[in-house]
Amino acid sequence: MKNRKARRIQTVSESAVPEVAQSADRPVTMAAIIGGGQGCKAILDLVSQGKLAALNLEVLCVVDPDSEAPGVAAAREMGIPTLRSLHEALRFEGLELIIELTGKDDILADLYRLTPPGVRIMDHRLARVFWDLNEVFQGLRERLQEKTDLEARLQESVQRFEQFVNAAHDIIVLKDLGGRYLFINPVAAALFGRRPEEFLGKTDRMLFDPVLAERFEKRDKAFFEAGRTVSREESLVLGGRRVYLHTVRFPLLDHKGQVIGVGVISRDVTEQKRLQRSLIQSEKLAAVGKLAAGIAHEINNPLSGIITFVEDLLIDVDPADPVRRDYEVIYREALRCRQIVRDLLDYTRLQHPVRQGIDINTVIRRAHGLVSKQAAFRNVDFEFRLSAGPVEVHADPGQMQQVILNLVMNAAEAMDGKGTITIASGRSGAGRRVFFEVADTGCGIPKDQIEKIFEPFYSTKGARGNGLGLSVVQSIVDQHGGRIHVRSVVGQGTSFRIELPAREAAS
Repeated sequence: MKNRKARRIQTVSESAVPEVAQSADRPVTMAAIIGGGQGCKAILDLVSQGKLAALNLEVLCVVDPDSEAPGVAAAREMGIPTLRSLHEALRFEGLELIIELTGKDDILADLYRLTPPGVRIMDHRLARVFWDLNEVFQGLRERLQEKTDLEARLQESVQRFEQFVNAAHDIIVLKDLGGRYLFINPVAAALFGRRPEEFLGKTDRMLFDPVLAERFEKRDKAFFEAGRTVSREESLVLGGRRVYLHTVRFPLLDHKGQVIGVGVISRDVTEQKRLQRSLIQSEKLAAVGKLAAGIAHEINNPLSGIITFVEDLLIDVDPADPVRRDYEVIYREALRCRQIVRDLLDYTRLQHPVRQGIDINTVIRRAHGLVSKQAAFRNVDFEFRLSAGPVEVHADPGQMQQVILNLVMNAAEAMDGKGTITIASGRSGAGRRVFFEVADTGCGIPKDQIEKIFEPFYSTKGARGNGLGLSVVQSIVDQHGGRIHVRSVVGQGTSFRIELPAREAAS
C-alpha cells in the first residue's frame, strides 16, 4: 500500500516540475504579506532564491508594526516596502492576493471585512500547504537531476508530504483526468464518513449518490474549462447540514506540461459563516434597540391619547351614524400601531436564555394548546409526527415555546387560515442533535426571498406582518447553538426545521 501511494505521489510531483519552466508565460500575482515573522522571512527567502518561480509571485509590501521583525528586515534588504497597517497595503494598485501569516483570528477577521472584492486571502495554514507542496515538487526536480538516491529521497519526500497533509486541518484532494482519486487526506475523507483508502482509484459516481456525484463532476469540469487555478466558495449538504467551503482548484501537469488532473484544497468556513451572520444579526438588534427606545418614547404617549379619545367617541356616537365606521378604522389602526411598537420592544429585549433540561415534545403540545382555540386556527388541521420517546435539549423553555408559536402563527397566516400544519420531532446526527419541524400547505416562499425572511422588518405578508417573528426565531436559535433549515415550494407550502444540540451533547 505504501509503495503504491509513493508511486502515486511521485507521478503527481514529477508532473509539476515543468510548471517552473513555464512560469514566465503565466501572469504575475501581486501579493501583500501580513505578518513579518519567521514565516514571512522564509517566503521572502524562497522568492529571492527563485524557488517560488512556478507561482510567479511578486511581493508588493510586508505589513507588521514591529520594525525589527525578521521578515520586515528581510523585506528592507530586498527593497520591498514595509508598512505598519493593513489599510496602507490595501491602497496598492494591482493588489490581487493577501497572505496572512500572523495566525491571529482577529486579524484574519479584519482582512475578510476590509479586503475589497477581487482580492484573494490566503491565511497562514493555507499558505503553508502551498509552501510545502512547492518544496516537495522542487525537491523532486532536484533529485531527478541528480539521478542518485532517487528512491530513498522520493520516499522521504512522500513521507513529509503525507505527514503534512494528514496533519492539515484543510481538505486536500488530488484527482486524475478521469475523476479517479489519487490522494485524499483524512480530514477530507472524514467529511464524508469514510477512510482515505476507500477513495483511491475510485470516481465520485462510485462513492456518492448521483446528485452529489454530478455536483462534484460539474465543478471539476468547470475548472478544466477555465484552464487555470480557480478559487471560489462552495456549499454542500452532508448529513442533513449545509457545509460551506472556500475551495482552490489547481492543475496537475505531466512532464510535457499537459494537464493530467486537478488538485483541490478546501477550508471549512461553516462556523465562520455562522459567526458572521450572528454578528450581523447582533448589529441589527442594537440598531433596532435604539430605534425602539425612541419610538416608545415619541409614539406611545400620543398613541395612548388617540386610542382613549377614539374609545370615548365610539361610546358616544350612534351605531347607525356613518361616521362610526371611520372611528372604528382609526381605532383599529391605532391598536395595530401600538402592537407594532410592543413587538418592536419585545424583539429588542430578548433575554439571555435560562437553560434547563426540557422535552421538545412537551413544549410542542403546550404551544398547540395555546393556539388551538384561537379563531385564526378554526379551519386549520394539525398533524403530529412526534418522536415516540422524549426529545430532550438543554434550552430555555419559554424561548423554545416562543419559537414554536411564531412558526405556527406564520404557517397559519401563509395558508390564510385554511390548510394543514404538520409538526414533527426526532433525533439526527447519530443522536447528537434533535430537531422539530413546522410545515404548512400554504403559498410558499419564492426562492429569491428565502435568504431575506430572517431580516428585521422584512415580511412577505405586506401590511399584515411586521417582519419581526422570524428574526426573533433566528436570534433564539442562534443563542442556543442551533440551525434553521428552510424548504419551500411556491404554491405547495413551506417547512422550517430547527436543529439543536441534544441534551447529552449540550451538557
